[in-house]
Amino acid sequence: MEIRFETSELTDRFEAFVLTILRLNRAVQKIKELEMNRLGLKGSHATCLFYLGEHPDDGLTIGQLAEACCEDKAAVSRSVAQLVEKGLAKNNAPEGSRGYRSPYRLTPAGQVVASQMYDRIEKVVSVGGAGLTSQQRRSLYESLRLVLSNLDEYYREEPR
Repeated sequence: MEIRFETSELTDRFEAFVLTILRLNRAVQKIKELEMNRLGLKGSHATCLFYLGEHPDDGLTIGQLAEACCEDKAAVSRSVAQLVEKGLAKNNAPEGSRGYRSPYRLTPAGQVVASQMYDRIEKVVSVGGAGLTSQQRRSLYESLRLVLSNLDEYYREEPR
């Protein structure tokens, strides 16, 4: 017996939600690669640079960065190690130690690169939000936060 799926409201909602989110994510990843390549870096460095730039005085540990970036610690650790290698970030851990609990900060060179990245972010966000009023933008972000909260709750409550 052949099962046929007809276009329905459920199909439309699934495609509108899931496929749009996936396409948005893909677009963001491509733009991160493009813009970071212009700065001589990789897309994976973008969120680390962004959050280190947002915490210039206290810095952030690998764990704090991982949480802020929504990435696993290993991926963040690799990105930060590359930033350190390029002279864009540093920490005050004793030489030879791994420095997981020691906060990282941007170097002066890292601050320059982060500033350039912020300029690019401002442009990309403006292009992405073109045509939206301030109210529409607030509603969009509020709606996305609500959907995320609902899905997080669903995930936490569902039996494994």
